[in-house]
Amino acid sequence: KPIIQNYCLACHSNSNANNLGGNLELENFNDLKKISDSGLLKKVINHESGASPMPKGSSKMPACEISKIEQWLSSGALEN
Repeated sequence: KPIIQNYCLACHSNSNANNLGGNLELENFNDLKKISDSGLLKKVINHESGASPMPKGSSKMPACEISKIEQWLSSGALEN
């Protein structure tokens, strides 16, 4: 949750998603779970082809933060 808050919610909060975040809200678990289950979250944070690199206009998140998200994803993306 702190990683998403620090890197994503400036654009993808419920209040900003329409104007800044391409209508993609990540403020609640259910919305985050949809993007994680689709595989898109992993692609965007790793700046993989076929996905818009995030955070937008910035370099990749630190490797340790990406690793934490990938570990969360491989553990089933639980609400914890």
